[in-house]
Amino acid sequence: MDGGSVVDLALWLEGSVALDPSVRLVVGLHDTSPARRRWAVADEQPFGNQLSLAILPGVQRWPVRLQLPQGMPPGKYEAHVSFYRPADGAALRAEGERIVNPNDPKEVTVVVVEVGPTPPSDQQPHIETPLQARFGPLQFLGYGIPNNPWEPGASIPVELVWQQVGSDDETIHAFLTSDALLVDDGGIMQSYPPSQWRAREVVRDIHYLTIAPDAAPGKYPLYLHVSHGAMTVPWKQGLFRSGDILPMGTLTVKDRPRSFEPPEISTPLDVAFNDSIQLIGAILPAPNYKAGQEIPLALNWYTNTRPQGRYKIFTHLIGPDGTLRAQRDLEPGEGQLPTNGWARGEYITTRYGLALPGDLPPGRYELRVGLYDPPTNTRVPPFGPNTNAAERYVSLGSVEISGP
Repeated sequence: MDGGSVVDLALWLEGSVALDPSVRLVVGLHDTSPARRRWAVADEQPFGNQLSLAILPGVQRWPVRLQLPQGMPPGKYEAHVSFYRPADGAALRAEGERIVNPNDPKEVTVVVVEVGPTPPSDQQPHIETPLQARFGPLQFLGYGIPNNPWEPGASIPVELVWQQVGSDDETIHAFLTSDALLVDDGGIMQSYPPSQWRAREVVRDIHYLTIAPDAAPGKYPLYLHVSHGAMTVPWKQGLFRSGDILPMGTLTVKDRPRSFEPPEISTPLDVAFNDSIQLIGAILPAPNYKAGQEIPLALNWYTNTRPQGRYKIFTHLIGPDGTLRAQRDLEPGEGQLPTNGWARGEYITTRYGLALPGDLPPGRYELRVGLYDPPTNTRVPPFGPNTNAAERYVSLGSVEISGP
């Protein structure tokens, strides 16, 4: 298969009476780069409201069709499957084999497909905003920018569409700049450089842009810059228009709601992470749970200064024998409240649940939480009561687990 074609999948699903009948299925086709860009997606409610998985008996077949966009870079792609509740957007926890990210188990890989280059066609590819400009051997055809306002720390997928119209024996890079941006991940040219493109090939190039955590609300011009080694590749439009960077729409940034008043705290804590973040309280779980249930948690944070790192929270359930029996890793606010976007003097409350495996043996289990840096998996040292300096965690006490 190649860009512009379709991928037909057949999934075999089995639900239970305890399943929320409104649960939706998401099947996404992702590349295998560290960014795991999503190139095609199906978001469906299997069998609808009347014949949900919660009431259908046994194993059911559900067909899924993914439309591959023209210009999709060739290579290997993984089809990821996940489920979520529409009411709150919460993803169901994945257990078993082929979990995409064991630290945040939401998706499983069901198949790997090989996609070839988009074949030549007289049909113009779909482009949200056409914009013709020539950058050396590349013709820029247009772009797509999500038009909704973005909060500080958000990650935005911006699509660029190119066509190879000349020869290129060296590496060309394209990147986007704006006063609102913290970073551009570089797009697909890092893994599929233009020197590998075929003559007249159309290529879609998705860049993930991160809004700076301290970006003020407003509209920010976005610019496209192309380089050839250390040299800028200028753009041209016809005979008379040219420049070094190409204006390319705007990004709209809005501030998120913030609280600078102390919240009501159920259980006060006094734990410092570096010099910027304090864990000042928590709403601790009830003392008893059954296997298969979810433990609700709420953590209260305060910032002395704006944190420099973008950390994740880890929550571990430790068994009587000292082994890890359940865990959840997440960014505050499911990525909408990144720590490097917290303002000085701000109070943040993170609420989430820890799912207990259905086969968890009865016993007393310890709850541990902490912060870590995802790129390095290095835990942030905590200081204060109930902390473990060697393993860098905070103990929230224990819960008693009984059989299901």
